[in-house]
Amino acid sequence: MPKGETVIRKKCSFTGHRSISDISTVKSKVREILSELIKDGYKDFYNGGTLGFDTMCALEVINLKKELR
Repeated sequence: MPKGETVIRKKCSFTGHRSISDISTVKSKVREILSELIKDGYKDFYNGGTLGFDTMCALEVINLKKELR
């Protein structure tokens, strides 16, 4: 990379509720969105670390990164 050039990394963060009423629908939508973000070049994903939505998203990121390599 030439001196003075800036690298912009795409990042995504998420946080949500601990309890999810329709987890299969939410998980499917999250997976769809995360898949598109990864394909679009997002490399860094951050979450709040709470059980529930945060954990579900983190696990989906891990699974998708393995699948899309």
